[in-house]
Amino acid sequence: MDRPHPGGGRDPGSPAPDQVGRALARLGIEHILGYSPAARGRSERVNRTRQDRLVNGLRLAGITTVPAANRYLRERFLSAFNDEFRRPPADPAPAFVPLGLVDLEQILCVEEDRVVGRDNVVTADRLALPLAKPKPPVQHRGRLPQGF
Repeated sequence: MDRPHPGGGRDPGSPAPDQVGRALARLGIEHILGYSPAARGRSERVNRTRQDRLVNGLRLAGITTVPAANRYLRERFLSAFNDEFRRPPADPAPAFVPLGLVDLEQILCVEEDRVVGRDNVVTADRLALPLAKPKPPVQHRGRLPQGF
């Protein structure tokens, strides 16, 4: 696995976390990114290995249709590939932790910053969304009740 960037987990020149990074942070999951060319190369090599082996396997099996290719992938390719490349974990203890009481619908959603115009309208995808006018603050005159 790649190491986080020394500048606190994010490349100093990169933008703020994307939607996935934001959701992971709210769930308390460390988002480990590979910034080095070597890290990106490892990902590209493993994907290329999978693609090369799959294409050759399909050709050798005489598969020419998408449904047959999907069957081959499920029934033969994945198990053979996993058998060849599977390694036992360094620590056999499960890394899963209980989720706890969180509202996943509030976390696993798309969030976008919007600016409320002077006319109390927000625009999203060229759609004007009028907001209810805020109520004026309540003003109290005189003495505040005990305890304030």
